[in-house]
Amino acid sequence: MGDERVEGKVVSHGVDQETLEAGENSEGNGQSGCHVNKLPSEVLLHVFSFLSVEEVCRSVAPVCRAWRDLAADPSLWTYLTFHYSVTDEQVKEIVSRAPRLLHLSLVGYQDGNVILTQVADTCPRLRHLTLRFCGNVTEEALAAMTEGCPDLRHLNLEGSQMSSELCYIKIAGLTHLTHLNLSHCHCLDDPGLLAIATRCCHLQYLDIDGITGIHDSSVVGLVQLRASNLHSLLLDGDNLSDKSFQALGVCKQLECLGISFCENMTDMGLKGLHSLTRLTWLKLRKGTQLRPQALCKFIQNGGLSYLTYLNLGECTLLDDSVMAALGYYCPTLLCLELNWCWDVTDAGLDLLVAGCPLLHMLVLVGVVQLTGNNLQNLIAILPNLNVLDLEQCSDIDDASLKALVEERPSLKVFNYWGETVVASEPDT
Repeated sequence: MGDERVEGKVVSHGVDQETLEAGENSEGNGQSGCHVNKLPSEVLLHVFSFLSVEEVCRSVAPVCRAWRDLAADPSLWTYLTFHYSVTDEQVKEIVSRAPRLLHLSLVGYQDGNVILTQVADTCPRLRHLTLRFCGNVTEEALAAMTEGCPDLRHLNLEGSQMSSELCYIKIAGLTHLTHLNLSHCHCLDDPGLLAIATRCCHLQYLDIDGITGIHDSSVVGLVQLRASNLHSLLLDGDNLSDKSFQALGVCKQLECLGISFCENMTDMGLKGLHSLTRLTWLKLRKGTQLRPQALCKFIQNGGLSYLTYLNLGECTLLDDSVMAALGYYCPTLLCLELNWCWDVTDAGLDLLVAGCPLLHMLVLVGVVQLTGNNLQNLIAILPNLNVLDLEQCSDIDDASLKALVEERPSLKVFNYWGETVVASEPDT
């Protein structure tokens, strides 16, 4: 059921505070004529367990006093998502009603310390916690989480404001974590990352993109300790060298690898990734030192045959030879991003699409040598293509793009200015 904005009200899973309290003014005067109320409470609770929190609050609680009481049963309050800004007291009140809470998600909350402390006090069964772009996350609150929610498995703190480096030492105390997202968090340093790598023995997914305060020593330590577990690893890469990139080769279970800034990666660093043969998702952005020959060898090695997503944006030496290798060795590609790969031409694009017929998305921002002469052939070969981004491709005119959209209305095309191309109105 979709969420609705209710002005001036608390909303959790689309549920407003008035609905949560509506049952308090309902009388059970219609109960005698409602045969379903003759069912035992345990049976009704089992039926209601198939409903979302929103459905329970909107459709169950207002019926009668008995159902209002059942709607407040903690067994029905296991998943909570707060979509809009709410006050500290309102969040605390709602969370305090949910001692069996398993999954909690908040975005943009001002005081993460308050919610973490409340969760630690009342939600010992919590398994998934998302606290994205929230402020004031302190080491004291995280320490309380390690005591109050020791079985937490998924923690997403993307973009949240950490009070100090000690926060990450406390996070390391959540030893059952399998998924950890610290993307664009503050204060993460080498000791913090090593503490997490050492104590979080079950870690399978780690996102530390957007964090520039870590270096080779901690990344090498991470992969040495957790190589057998890691399935997904997302790094910023800004302060890393070939030493880190070569060390990644021991992570044989990796299916997802993302490095946002590969300026320091040379052909030798790329060679270290040859042993990663299970990748389905790969991002190597800004690999400005990576030569076409090294990229071709990497692709031809056979480790990328299962790729569905590839981002080689701003690998500025990439040319048509790499496009040919991708077309031959990566037949399962669904999404390809090659922003600002200036040496790619129409011929290279033809070689790519001939071997990648499953492509859904093709992002070619700033690929300035493309002329658009082969676009009609491109969409004929790619029946599933639904996004084509040609921003900053100055030699492709809008008329050609309009023709594409007219031929395939479901295709979303972006022109030089980043505008969505709209088909011409039919003549009347």
